Amino acid sequence: MAKQDLIIGIFGLGTVGSGVVELIQQQANRLQSKYGLKVTLKAVVVRKISPDRVSLTSPAVLSTDPAIILEDKEINTVIEVIGGIHPAKEYILRALQSHKNVITANKALLAECGVELFEAALRHKCYFGFRAAVTGLQDMLERFYSSISITNIAGVFNGTCNYILTDMEEKGEEFSEALKKAQAAGYAEQDPTLDINGQDTADKLAIISTLAFNSPVQRKDIYTEGIERISLDDIRFARELGYKIKLLGIAGCDGKEIEAKVYPCLIPADNILASLKGVENGIQIDDELRGPGGFKAPGAGKYPTGNAVLFDIINLSNDNPTYIPKEFVYLPVKKIEQMKNQYYLRVAAVNQPGVLARIAGVFQLHDINILSVLQERDNKDKRGEVVPLVIITDTAGEKSMQKAVADIESLAIIKGQATLLRVEERFW
Repeated sequence: MAKQDLIIGIFGLGTVGSGVVELIQQQANRLQSKYGLKVTLKAVVVRKISPDRVSLTSPAVLSTDPAIILEDKEINTVIEVIGGIHPAKEYILRALQSHKNVITANKALLAECGVELFEAALRHKCYFGFRAAVTGLQDMLERFYSSISITNIAGVFNGTCNYILTDMEEKGEEFSEALKKAQAAGYAEQDPTLDINGQDTADKLAIISTLAFNSPVQRKDIYTEGIERISLDDIRFARELGYKIKLLGIAGCDGKEIEAKVYPCLIPADNILASLKGVENGIQIDDELRGPGGFKAPGAGKYPTGNAVLFDIINLSNDNPTYIPKEFVYLPVKKIEQMKNQYYLRVAAVNQPGVLARIAGVFQLHDINILSVLQERDNKDKRGEVVPLVIITDTAGEKSMQKAVADIESLAIIKGQATLLRVEERFW
């Protein structure tokens, strides 16, 4: 068998898997003519064989038995696109132990077990491709791997959330309506939980932080909030204050510890990340030796992910190295309670004199300085009894801010739950 011939087995035939199969079939002739690469799809393993899956590929390659791939000595490359931790982890480890190359789109698995899988790939001298696990950022993997001086990362890593926030910003739609549109367009799953609660962004941040800082960062280490509670009022108030709201993954390393966090935040409207629309992903990198860098690309949909898998196939066929550090250092990851930020606070306050003074008194008690206040008396509830009040604070400790918010919510003049967001004037 020629070195360029790849005999492939695929685990999974869902949205991503079907995109991979489709691209392999469509691009087979181009792969052959441009790279001298012959790709043969020999087996696809699924949990259950159904008519819709049979229609996607030849019935002869479909199976429900993992051994069809794992014990076939002719299959030299395994693509895993089933998602989740188990049994994906076991399939990948068995494939690597059998000296099969592996390409995966499984960001959740890498965020939890990435170092273990990386080390197994190095130990068994196998190619381990994971560009599809960071779709939208894959063209930055070489930068993460080749630089020894990246100190900060900030970016929009989830196309679904960015699509929703863009729709709310530009079309004035509420969160629930924008989410339905994202689902109808194929940019959000029917169960969009992992996207909108920030976990998908945290998975990607864990992977790229591990590579950039050469120190393992797991999803559980990353403080994470989603966009479920963002309202049109927040979008509108942010715009009036000169900001846009984006779900960001932000990480930094000073050589002693790592700070990693995911949350919706207000960023200046003229920031490059604020300009990202729809399903675009984007990243900014602070690199002490090589200077700043950035990139943007589509981050949702089966074809961008499938294309990332295809790129790993090409990379593998050209004997290019995978982007895995040979050895890791182990740095602690800061807890959210240790961090400092500026904050945006929105409350529904009783429409009466002295309200702002009482809230300011709580902030003073916790040694937090108020930078600006936005109070719209025309935006009252139906009875004219409650008005929205927005406050931007100076930099404050997270613990102090959380205590202040709890105290403010306990005031009789405040109705309902407050909305607290971070303000990122500068990422570093």
